[in-house]
Amino acid sequence: MNGLTLTREMDHQPQRLDLRDVVPERLLGLPLDAIRQFPILANGQPARLGDYLSVSEGPPQQLILRGELSRCDRIGSGMTSGDLLVVGDVGDFLASPMRGGRLLLQGSAGRYAASSLRSGMVQIQGNVGEYAAAALPTAGRGMSGGTLHIGGNCGPWVAAHMRRGTVMVLGDIEAGGASGMIAGTLVVAGKVAMPLGCGMTRGSLLLLQPSAVLAEQGPDGFTRPQDCELSFLPLLLREIARHLPPALSQELPRSRWKRCLGDRAAGGQGEVLLREAPPARPPSSMAHA
Repeated sequence: MNGLTLTREMDHQPQRLDLRDVVPERLLGLPLDAIRQFPILANGQPARLGDYLSVSEGPPQQLILRGELSRCDRIGSGMTSGDLLVVGDVGDFLASPMRGGRLLLQGSAGRYAASSLRSGMVQIQGNVGEYAAAALPTAGRGMSGGTLHIGGNCGPWVAAHMRRGTVMVLGDIEAGGASGMIAGTLVVAGKVAMPLGCGMTRGSLLLLQPSAVLAEQGPDGFTRPQDCELSFLPLLLREIARHLPPALSQELPRSRWKRCLGDRAAGGQGEVLLREAPPARPPSSMAHA
């Protein structure tokens, strides 16, 4: 099956585009003229895809969106299968909702990225705004399945009210992470702003490089950190290691972990796992003849 490339050129049109359902399973295989007539919304009003994006053939079995996409919302919404490559910074509600397939964003995303992700893989190479994987304003639960990988930093409230799935952040997260978290796993390789895990009822939060204060005291509302050995950690860490910088990845198997339980005000069934870096290995000595 032929692929498809949709390009939004740099222009001065102020319209904000809603690109829900502009996904591989809806477009691939259609004639180019039919794709140009595909219905979208521009500032909430009915419009045609071809009025705002150029349409051309692309690599086999792949949909590519590229260009000036910062005012394009709901990219990947409605996707259930296939591969979607997005090149450029995008607007709000990326992959929300998305039920399958793989979406790769070579850029940054706005608010509510993957907030209604149910299945599939979303990889964002840049930063994300507020409420990534968190509940939408009209919903009580956020991301409920799948995997979200963020290569940069996160705005406030990442994984707030998250229900299920795995979120991995290579950069830093701002305040409010995992607030009201119901279940699932949030992994953070960078710095973590407080508060953290407020109202968390269940789920796991792994901090790969916690501050000295956090490693000593744990987050507010949680038990003090205690040494732990958990049976599920080796499998999870092997998956995490594939996405980390080499130096950090190599440290994981030798790292020790501490565990806090909380939020105690919400039943205390959530857990925060704090990595303790292993001692530095001495430089290898070479035998001299």
